[in-house]
Amino acid sequence: MLQQHSGGENMTSTCDETWAEGLFTADQDQHVLPWDFPVADVETLLQDSRLVTKISCPPPQSSAESTFGGAETAASPSPSQGFDSNPDELATPDPDPRTGALEGPNGLYTTKISSLMQAELRNVLTRDRDQLYFDRIHAFTPIVHHGRYSSWARQAAKTKAQLCLQYTLWTLAASASAHYQDVGDSLYREARRLIEELEEKVKSPATTDIEHIQAWLLLAIHEFTFIDFRRGWISAGRAFRLIQLDCFRDIDASDAAVVQTNWIEMEQKRRTFWMAYCLDRFVSLRSGSPLTFDEQNVICLPAPESAFQNDQPVLTGYLAEAIVSRDASATSPFTECIVVATMTGRALSYKQLANTRHNAAPDFWYRHQSIDTILAQRMEAFSLKYAPALQEADPMLIFIGMMWRTTILLFSQTVERAIPPADENSFVVSEYASRSSLAAQDIICLATKLSQLNWFKVRPLTPIPLSLCVELLGSHHGLDEPPDKKLLVIRELMRSLRSFNKLGQGLYSYSW
Repeated sequence: MLQQHSGGENMTSTCDETWAEGLFTADQDQHVLPWDFPVADVETLLQDSRLVTKISCPPPQSSAESTFGGAETAASPSPSQGFDSNPDELATPDPDPRTGALEGPNGLYTTKISSLMQAELRNVLTRDRDQLYFDRIHAFTPIVHHGRYSSWARQAAKTKAQLCLQYTLWTLAASASAHYQDVGDSLYREARRLIEELEEKVKSPATTDIEHIQAWLLLAIHEFTFIDFRRGWISAGRAFRLIQLDCFRDIDASDAAVVQTNWIEMEQKRRTFWMAYCLDRFVSLRSGSPLTFDEQNVICLPAPESAFQNDQPVLTGYLAEAIVSRDASATSPFTECIVVATMTGRALSYKQLANTRHNAAPDFWYRHQSIDTILAQRMEAFSLKYAPALQEADPMLIFIGMMWRTTILLFSQTVERAIPPADENSFVVSEYASRSSLAAQDIICLATKLSQLNWFKVRPLTPIPLSLCVELLGSHHGLDEPPDKKLLVIRELMRSLRSFNKLGQGLYSYSW
């Protein structure tokens, strides 16, 4: 904490570095700051080296101790222990009156912070926000290479696209911590301003920087969650079009891509494409929008997270192979997310086809059997790889598990509406009613576990399966038991989420 050292008539303001290192730890979730000043004031301070801090201190005392907020605090050790600089520069009194103690209103004293202390405080805040993003957000949006990002983030000179990405990462990090929520809006506005400014200045480049696309994609997720569904969907569309313009489909034209020296750059492109692919399908499933990306592509699936972060080139397969595979032992949560996104897209297309046919035509049954077989195989493979205990403990796996069950509910509803009671295949409706009841029970179990987690750790798109379940269960007539009790649990969870996630409110504009 900041303290006053008195030494005769001259005074200097010093800083014990240890207070900053523990100020914003990633493990602290929803605790209120014990200080009586907002974090935003620190950010305001760093905008101008001549600004005075908002930290209130009592008048200086003649002893070696000072009172802060009514509690006695021992004097901090010499700041030369915490900074690699000349100790004399910090220990000797500063003749500049701007760095001394200034009497403020109500008899309180404010202090000025030296340039060295400002730089150190800025570095602490920067490192903390970066780490907070990779601790809390990256698992759901695993598209940024930690080492590469840290390398250029520490540089004073950055490209405009890199600066856009950095502020976007900080915006998402602030949304995942109670400590930074006071500055979240400011970070978002700056991120939005930077990325829009970049769009205006860039004129038909041959290629688009990957950081530019990543910034739009991550900004869209933040806007879905905290700003407005419409704005998030438009921002996502910007990212989708930039991906299409940059010809991502050609990055894996041959297997030689795995031995390229720029494997990390290619892997970041793959991951950015697949993140956009998942976002496209999950949001379209809820809104009924046409899909942007075709599952028939030649882009390899993402490498395991450990290989990606440790710069270990790995040759991975394609989506078409993963979809029909009965073995999920080598897959990662990201790959499982891609697979379930693909199946939700197929279920959506199946539903749209059924809406255009008055009778179940042969092609309808062909699609039905194909989706039914793959759905059963892949859900079984997912359950074998990730046991229920693992699914219930990981917010990402909870989301994937909910999406699998939601797909079953959607598929079952489509079958129920497409097959008349007198049809010879009406037995399929009863069969899927039983499967839907089991899926609904699984969703209730996952929702219960989700409600026990810290809200900051809940995945941003979680309201999508929850809101779909509410509508699908409410309209399903073949369940083994009335859905009222199940709906009560999910609705209560969604009400609790509203304080942390606005996506659910926007989704109710799209009714099934």
